Amino acid sequence: MQVQTFTKKLTDPEKEMFLAYLGKKLAKFEQFLGEFDVDAVKLNVTAEKFTSNDAFKVEMVMELPKATHKPLYASEDSRDLMKATDFAKAKLLEQMKKAIEKMHHEHQHAA
Repeated sequence: MQVQTFTKKLTDPEKEMFLAYLGKKLAKFEQFLGEFDVDAVKLNVTAEKFTSNDAFKVEMVMELPKATHKPLYASEDSRDLMKATDFAKAKLLEQMKKAIEKMHHEHQHAA
């Protein structure tokens, strides 16, 4: 899986903490992506800090090969950067499982 991360308005310590935390969470995605080539799946993750209300937003966009040509998207806002990351990850995992299941179902009917 190719991962690109973007951060907006995070302090250097917040950015380091976010990247380290995200790195630990990526394994959960990998366990469902074994059937795809390593470089075929693309994940873009953006973490943004809203200084006016001391909140964070984490967005995740995943492109799966052979999927419906529509990227999977999850977003979460929280006052805790790690919680926002966890909730966005959970939302994206759910979509990912459904998309992979749909691909398997379509493949079975095509065969």
